[in-house]
Amino acid sequence: MANKVKRREVVRRQRATQATKSKFENKSMAWEREVTCVHLARFHLAKMGHKLPKMPRVKSLLGAKKALKENGWKDTAAMLDSFLEPIPPAAMRMGDVAVMQDDSGMGAVVISLGMGWSKVMGWHEDVEGLAVMDVKEFIGAWRG
Repeated sequence: MANKVKRREVVRRQRATQATKSKFENKSMAWEREVTCVHLARFHLAKMGHKLPKMPRVKSLLGAKKALKENGWKDTAAMLDSFLEPIPPAAMRMGDVAVMQDDSGMGAVVISLGMGWSKVMGWHEDVEGLAVMDVKEFIGAWRG
């Protein structure tokens, strides 16, 4: 019975991760179109079955920083801490979420691909569209 439950969990994670990849893989990060790492994570976590708090509409980096501050969060890691279970980054499985350092100081949210704990998908300034990255240092990680 435990193996059956485990298989269902793996399939659920694979389907949610593939749906997220399919929705965002040909899109470049764009504040004005509301295509950001937080939108990526929100879509993904909803596919994983999470009930999520309402997300404010933001169309700029300044607007995102303001929205985080208004909710009492210093960055995206604090936001994720408010509704997900933190885990060690090395314990990530496919479909878990993590935050890596970015230039904004807010942290960039990425989704674990489960191909070793460091393979994630998200946006990177050096890549057009959604990127698969091998990241070794994370600000934090959460069970998806």
